[in-house]
Amino acid sequence: SRGPVTPRETLKAHGGGGGGCSAIAARAGHIYTVGADGMGKVLEGRSLTQVRQARLCDQPLTSLVTVDGPGGALALAGSFDSSVHAFGMNGPLGSFEAHDDAVTALAVGRGAPGGAWLATASWDCCVRLWSLQDTRGLFSSPGTGGGFLEASSKMLADFCDHDSPVWSLGAAADGATVFSGTESGSAYRWDPRVPGPAVWHTQACQWGLVALQSLGVAGEKLFLAASDGTLQLLDLRGGSAASLATANCGSMVKTAAADRPENPTSAVAACKDGGLVRWELDSLKMHPPLIVNPCDANSLCFAPALHWDLAVLCGHEDGSLVCLAQPVGRVQRRGREVLAQHVRSALRLLDQHRDGAQAPKRSRGVAVGGSAQVRAQSRGAADGGAARLQMCPDTALAGEVAINMGLPQRALK
Repeated sequence: SRGPVTPRETLKAHGGGGGGCSAIAARAGHIYTVGADGMGKVLEGRSLTQVRQARLCDQPLTSLVTVDGPGGALALAGSFDSSVHAFGMNGPLGSFEAHDDAVTALAVGRGAPGGAWLATASWDCCVRLWSLQDTRGLFSSPGTGGGFLEASSKMLADFCDHDSPVWSLGAAADGATVFSGTESGSAYRWDPRVPGPAVWHTQACQWGLVALQSLGVAGEKLFLAASDGTLQLLDLRGGSAASLATANCGSMVKTAAADRPENPTSAVAACKDGGLVRWELDSLKMHPPLIVNPCDANSLCFAPALHWDLAVLCGHEDGSLVCLAQPVGRVQRRGREVLAQHVRSALRLLDQHRDGAQAPKRSRGVAVGGSAQVRAQSRGAADGGAARLQMCPDTALAGEVAINMGLPQRALK
C-alpha cells in the first residue's frame, strides 16, 4: 500500500529442478536459503553476496527458520530425510531425527513450559514441539545422524490428531498458540502449554493449505493460502474461526506470507506461474500478478530488516533468488528531511529560550541540561501540522529525544 514493489536483484542460489530454492529466511542483515540440492547458504543482505555454504544432507531441504544459537544466529532446515539440520556462519551444527517421514514445515516460539521451542510438521500427520533451551544437546554432531531416541528427551509435545499430512505451520507472536494446515485443507489450533487435543479445527477449504500465518500479538487472526489460489483471513477472537475475507489469485499458489505478522498491511502469494500477487489486508484490494520469473515461485520471505524500506525475497524452481524492494516514497523522504529541519530549528530555539535556566550545553550536536518544549511550523509536513520536541532533564543522547510530528509514523523510521 506504500508503493510498487519492483525487482532489484536476481542471483542463482541453488541448483534447479526438484524444488530449486525451497525456503528463505532473513535475520540480522543476512539472508539464509536452503534448496532441493541439500545445500544451506548464507548471503550478506546488502550486497547479496554469499558468505557461507554447507552441504546439510543428500535429500531435498523443505523449510527454514532462524533462532538464536551459541555464537550467533542459527538456521534450522527441515528435510526429506525426516530430520532437522542446523547451520550458521560457522558451518553445520548437526541434525536430529524429528519424524517418521519428510519434515515439511517449521515454526519457532516461546510459551511452553520448556521456554523457547521449535515446532516441526511432517507427512506423518504429526506436529511435534522440541525444546530449544540447549541447541547443542538437541542436535547431534554433523555426520553422526542423531536418531529420534536421542532427541526424544527434548520433545515437549506430540500433536498427532491431524486427518492428513501436515503441509504448513504458524505460531502466534506470544508463543501461546501453534497453528497447522493439512493436505486436506483442515486448519488446527494447538496450545503448546497444554499438550493434548487440538483447541479447535476447521475445514478451511478443499485443497491443501500451503501457507498459514498467525496475525496479531496473541494470534487474533489467521491468514491462510490454499494450493488452488484461495486466500483467506479468519477472525479467531471468541474461540472460533469466523471468515473475514476471501480472495483468489487466479493461479495455483505455492506459498504466501504477510508482511508484518503483528500489524500486517498486505500479504503476497507466490504462484506456480512465477507471479507474485499482493492482497491489501485493509482495503482487501487484489493487485495484478507481478511476473518476476516465469519459473515456479515456491518460497517467499519478507525482510524488513535489510537496507531497503521493505524487501520481498522470492525463491524459484530453477534455483534463482529474486530480491524485490519497496522504495522509500517521496513523502517518506520529505518526512525525514522535515524531521532533520525541525531538530536543527529546535536546538537553536532551545539556546534562545532558556526560561531562566542554565544555558544548555551541546554534546554531539544534541542540547542537554534542563528541559524545554518547542513548537515549530513547517509547510513540508505531510498535513501542514506542527512538530513538538520534548527533552527530558539531563538528556545526553539523541535517542532520548522524543519527536511527535504530523507525519505517518513509518515516515520517521
